[in-house]
Amino acid sequence: MTFYVEGRSKHELMPIERLFEKRLVNKTGQVNSLHTIDQKEWHEKDKNNQHNIHLINQSYRSAINKLDEDKVVYAEQVMSSTVETLTPDCTIHEATKLFQKYKFRHLPIVSSVGKLLGMVSDRDVLKALGSFYDDNDHDSSKININTAVENIMINEVLTANKKTDIRYIVLLFIENRVGSIPIMNKGAMIGIITRSDVLRSVLNHYEIELWA
Repeated sequence: MTFYVEGRSKHELMPIERLFEKRLVNKTGQVNSLHTIDQKEWHEKDKNNQHNIHLINQSYRSAINKLDEDKVVYAEQVMSSTVETLTPDCTIHEATKLFQKYKFRHLPIVSSVGKLLGMVSDRDVLKALGSFYDDNDHDSSKININTAVENIMINEVLTANKKTDIRYIVLLFIENRVGSIPIMNKGAMIGIITRSDVLRSVLNHYEIELWA
């Protein structure tokens, strides 16, 4: 299970720790010590803390290893394998027509050889055109329906491989407000997962145990 960030000149591993890190501890101000801890006492407490952390990590790994592999649903089982795409020189108008026709919310932008270069969403289109129509000047050099999508697309796209546990993708959708994730295999895009795909998967695989 691996996540990557893909782009025009990017192929970077995205550690899971960076995707799901949580800052749950608030910063505190300076406090006065109640008593002085001597060096021996300090090292003893630190040793005990490290031991406790080690035990917690061991328990966590054991719990993960005990997951029944037959019940894990992978990205390749959920993804839509037929993916509508655009090339960077396609216009915003062409993207809009695809959004309307297929009721998509995200379209991958690929090169002529199929390399994933970016992603454009219906929100990107609305935002771009909204800024144009809100401007009374209507300068033809600014973004309009004939503007190429490469001018408004997101250039770095989070992707997952086909063996990614679907629960991690659900967490991304919920916690990181990700709307879709292209699924890659050996550098090639083989599918895409959206929130609708996840909901369909939950209905079809009702035994999925989602983390709290």
